[in-house]
Amino acid sequence: MPEAGRSEPTWGIGVAGGIQYRVYRDFDDRVRGLPMITYENKWIQVAGPVLDVKLPSVGPVSFRLRGRYIGEGFDSGDSPYFAGMRDRDSSFWLGAAAIWRTGIANFSAEVLTDAMSNSGGMRTTLQIDRRFTAGTIGLAPRLAAEWVDGEYVDY
Repeated sequence: MPEAGRSEPTWGIGVAGGIQYRVYRDFDDRVRGLPMITYENKWIQVAGPVLDVKLPSVGPVSFRLRGRYIGEGFDSGDSPYFAGMRDRDSSFWLGAAAIWRTGIANFSAEVLTDAMSNSGGMRTTLQIDRRFTAGTIGLAPRLAAEWVDGEYVDY
């Protein structure tokens, strides 16, 4: 992340990884490693599947208009327990986010709606993260809680 007040664009490339636990019967968890490309300037920030348009900050809290691609789709053939169900498509979500950066950690909240109307749903996420660096290498562990509405759950 660039320092506050910097205006020149910054680029980054790296690897992001994660485990996606599936709560469905006979459906394997997914471990993914993906290339991560980032770009940030005074007005926008791109980090993997997230595009932010920066709005004015209020003290240490910054505000963003956010677009996020969420790849949670599945095919009805992925598990025998999905027989008779429709496929679930991944979607692009739009909304807003607020980020409060402190010296200890970053706290953020986002509210998004399904812009592609696949589910017609809404989701809210609260997150805390901390970035650690060693030279040009960075590690950012995160803890997040997410709420999704009934429209998304029933999709």
